[in-house]
Order: sequence, then C-alpha cells, then structure tokens
Amino acid sequence: FAKKQHGLTLTEIMVTTIAISVITAFAMPNYNKAVEKSYYRQARVNLNTVKAAAEAYRAEHRAFGVSGITLTTLEEVNSHLGTNISDDHFSYTYAIDGGALSIFLTRNDTDNNGYNYYLAQRLEYTDAVGFSDDSFICHNDCATW
Repeated sequence: FAKKQHGLTLTEIMVTTIAISVITAFAMPNYNKAVEKSYYRQARVNLNTVKAAAEAYRAEHRAFGVSGITLTTLEEVNSHLGTNISDDHFSYTYAIDGGALSIFLTRNDTDNNGYNYYLAQRLEYTDAVGFSDDSFICHNDCATW
C-alpha cells in the first residue's frame, strides 16, 4: 500500500506565492487610484459646501468677509462660515480680495499615494446685477481622471 501524502510541496507553495505577488502588483495601483478618487470626490463635496456657505454668508453680510483676509485652516473656515467640515486629506485656504473669493484645497503631502494636486474655486461678484464668475479648476493629477 502506498502511503498517502498530506500537505503541499515547496514548489506548489512558491508558485502560489508568486501568483499572488503578481496579482497584487497589478491590483495595488488601481486600488490606490480608487482610494484617491474617493478623497477627491469628498473634497469636491466639501468645496461645494464651503461655496454654498460662503454665498449664504455673502447674502446675509453683503460680503464674503473682510477684504484681504486669508483663512488657512479648516477650523478657521468652519468658524467663519458656521460649517462643520472635517477633512484629513486636504488643506483649505479661503481668501477674500475685494468682491472676489478664492477657495483652494491642496492635497496634503502625507498619505497621498503619489498624487499631488489641488482644487480651486473662485467666486467673483460685482455690484452689477447678475454678474458672477463661478469657475472650478482642478490642477495636476485629477485633471486627467
């Protein structure tokens, strides 16, 4: 009677390990890009929230805030607009120049999976009825998505 073998040979283990490594090598960049896109989408939602809050602030106070100020932290932006936005992946800048407002979201250098980009929103109003320059620009990596 032949003795029945149990377990795997070293060759079978090596082939399986190599196959898993190859699959992981191809899947990881796609996973990182998908994660980065989800951060980008959340940043767009936050940017639209800041924009809406800024427009509401302007409607109530007839200005986006004191001309010449620049708010450089999300806490300052939240305090100024009365919002409650949380974001660990982007830095926020809210800059007022006369009747214009610029909002910049910059991807933090830490944990950015190699993606370096920023989002910019510029709202410009004059006293002329109906004039508004509302442009959104995505710079660098996300522009190609």
